[in-house]
Amino acid sequence: MLQPRDQTAESKQNEAEKYLKAMNQAQEEFFRKNKRFANSLEELERSANLIAQSYSYAYRLRVTEAEKATETSRSIITASPREAGLKSYVSGVFVLPSGATSIICETPKPSMEAPSAPQVIKKKLACAPRSTKVQ
Repeated sequence: MLQPRDQTAESKQNEAEKYLKAMNQAQEEFFRKNKRFANSLEELERSANLIAQSYSYAYRLRVTEAEKATETSRSIITASPREAGLKSYVSGVFVLPSGATSIICETPKPSMEAPSAPQVIKKKLACAPRSTKVQ
């Protein structure tokens, strides 16, 4: 594994994107099997047989379960850089009437602060203002 100082900003950002994509897929699968979201990164990583080792990003998971029919259950993971010069990310898995679906958003330029959580707009996921969808 490359040491952080040997990696370019782009490779560090790609690593964060890959991790968030894998965690979104794991959270969707966890929800299908357990009818709830994993409540911690450790629980989610164990269920997906993933181990995160990131020197460049700090990850944080926040789960909100719907308490009313008008609310949406969601799992939000933020990826905030531990060093300047890197973009920040937020990913979300949402339970919509059509099923669980996910999105990853990034800041358009380097930022130490993760973007706001994605939103459901007209039954579709969208990145919050000041962030764009990762393709």
